[in-house]
Amino acid sequence: MTSFLGKNLKKIRKKWRYSQDGFGEIFGLNTGVISTYERDAHEPKTAFFIKLFQLTGIPIQNLLTREVSDDEIPKRPSAFTELEPFSVNDPPAMYQKEDDEIERHKLMNFYKLVKEVEDLRWELTKIQVELEKLKRKE
Repeated sequence: MTSFLGKNLKKIRKKWRYSQDGFGEIFGLNTGVISTYERDAHEPKTAFFIKLFQLTGIPIQNLLTREVSDDEIPKRPSAFTELEPFSVNDPPAMYQKEDDEIERHKLMNFYKLVKEVEDLRWELTKIQVELEKLKRKE
């Protein structure tokens, strides 16, 4: 399974006219980490995917499974506001409004996407293990 994540991250970064260092600052990461993500040498943690989705609105599955078009990438925001950090098990207060069905529906869809990302990462890991086994047999 080919991952398009690295290529898509680089495409987003370049469209937004960021260096790897500047792009990394948005996520609280250094240049080296962004470089490894762009080269598909390492997979980002779930928190990275969450923030990326918050900034771009591009479904995680699209970033992983196909090359996104320039039209799908939003324009660079003029200024990034501090996004409220959260874990998947502890959603931010803005999503905890009992009376807001739309927000809860969005949240459930978002968590489904996060679950899909985790499942895809697991499948990719299994494939990589199998490839290593095959290489050793040769």
